Amino acid sequence: LVRSRGLGDVYKRQAGDDRFIYVSGEVNAPGKYEFALEEEITILRILSKAGGEKPSASDQIRILLPSGEILPLDLSQIKNEGKDTSVEAGSTVLVPKQVIRVTVLGAVHSPGLYTFNLDESHSLSDALARAGGLIDENIVDKIAVQDGKLYNEFPTSILQRRGDSLSDNSFVYVSS
Repeated sequence: LVRSRGLGDVYKRQAGDDRFIYVSGEVNAPGKYEFALEEEITILRILSKAGGEKPSASDQIRILLPSGEILPLDLSQIKNEGKDTSVEAGSTVLVPKQVIRVTVLGAVHSPGLYTFNLDESHSLSDALARAGGLIDENIVDKIAVQDGKLYNEFPTSILQRRGDSLSDNSFVYVSS
C-alpha cells in the first residue's frame, strides 16, 4: 500500500499487493498464506505452507478462484506426474475429507446416496442399515453390488455376517 500525498490517511492499493491464498479443510494448518511477488503460487507450494495434507484428505481438491469459478484438481495426479499447477492469487484451496459414498436403491426404506467417513465401518450391512433396512426381507430376490469393477449378487442371508468394506462410489440394488 502507498500513502497518497495531501489526502491524510488515504491509501491506494498497488497491483500485486494481495498475493495470498486461503487454505481450508484437511490440511495441518489451514489459514491465509502470503506469497512474495517473485514467488510462483502453485498447489504443492500452497500445501507445503499449510503443513501438508492430513491422512484423511481427499485427492480430489477444489480451487475457488476470485471470479467465483471452481476448478477440480486431482492431487495424486499432480504429485505422480510431477506437474505442479499454478493458482491465481486471492484463490481459496479446499481440501475435503476423503469419504466413502455408497448409493443404495431398490426395496429399502430410504433409497439414496450415503456417505461414510474412512474411520466408520462401511460394509454392505452398514449401507443397508443407513438406507433404513429392507422393506420386507421375504420379498427380496437378491442384493446386487457393483463395487469398483466387481459385480456380485447375494441372497439376503449375506446380511447375517458383517462382510468386507465397500469402496467409494459403490452401488447397491435390492431387487424384489
